[in-house]
Parts: sequence; structure tokens; C-alpha cells
Amino acid sequence: MQKFALGLSLVFLLLVSGSTFSETSSRHEFKVAKRARFALTIPSSMVVKSQEKQDGVLTLTIVPAEGDIFKILISAAKVRNAGDPEMPAEEIQYLVRLRGKQLLDTSVETELKMMQLTGVHGTGYLYTLTDKRGELPPGEFKYLCQGIMVVGNLQLGATLLTDSPGEEVVIPFFEILRTAEPLK
Repeated sequence: MQKFALGLSLVFLLLVSGSTFSETSSRHEFKVAKRARFALTIPSSMVVKSQEKQDGVLTLTIVPAEGDIFKILISAAKVRNAGDPEMPAEEIQYLVRLRGKQLLDTSVETELKMMQLTGVHGTGYLYTLTDKRGELPPGEFKYLCQGIMVVGNLQLGATLLTDSPGEEVVIPFFEILRTAEPLK
């Protein structure tokens, strides 16, 4: 786990210094609850599938075009109306911490370490955890990076599941979130 946490620290340094995707990417637009819209920039080496649930939550599944080294899940929900005050950073942190604490019993980590992620149009908080089970069944992942980013009137719940904590997986995840843009 220390390797994963160290890798994430280095990734944050790269992102703060203005790192961008090193490969071709394209902008994808999504609609949530028939009115709210947002865009994400996603590397062309990834495939995006979307599904809107009856409760108005849009879930995106982003996976590599080849292989199964990771899975990114992003759930977008409208959390406020135009003109409402922005969600305070403390509230975002509280929601992320609440979810993370529920997972601590199943992780190697004994405490939650929160990281702030600032995007072009929003801010959020993330944590990382390592599954404490030894050998995992096929389709399950050892490492989890999870949090919430608020962009405009939308809340993006984001999860990265991976067996490879290297920057080739983590940097694109953070970059996708950083590019989240509310649309009118």
C-alpha cells in the first residue's frame, strides 16, 4: 500500500504542475436528469458506457479498450438548482470521509487519508484503500481510489478500481476528473 500512496503523491505533484494527457483524447458530453449536462475529456484508449437510472443518476463505466487493468465508475447526480449556493468544501469532505470509513474494516489501511483534487471547474476529495484479502477472485481489484467532485450543480462520485497502482492508471483517472465541465 505504501507504494500506492507514494504513487498517488507523485501523481498529485504532476497534476499540480499542469500535466495533461500524453495521448489522444476526446471530449464526451453527458446529460443527467434530463436537464443537467457535463463534459469529460477521456483518452481514446478507453471505452465509455453510460446508463441512466430511474432516480436520475447517470453512471459511466470507463475501461481500457484492451485489457482489464482497471475500471473507472463515475456516478453523476444533480445536487442543486441554478442559483443555489455551492456545496461547501467541508460538506464534500464529510460525504467522502463517511463513505471511506465504511470501507476501512476491509482495507489494509487503519485510517483514512484524504486528498484534495482541484479541477478546472470544480473541486473534490479522494482517498485510497487497499483490499486486505490476499488472493482476489477474477473481476475484483486490489486498489481503490474513491471520492466526490462537485462541478456546477452536479456531484460526481468517482471510483478507480485497479490491480496496478502505477501512474499509467492513476494519472488518467485524475485527469478525467479534472476536466469535468458543467454545460448549459
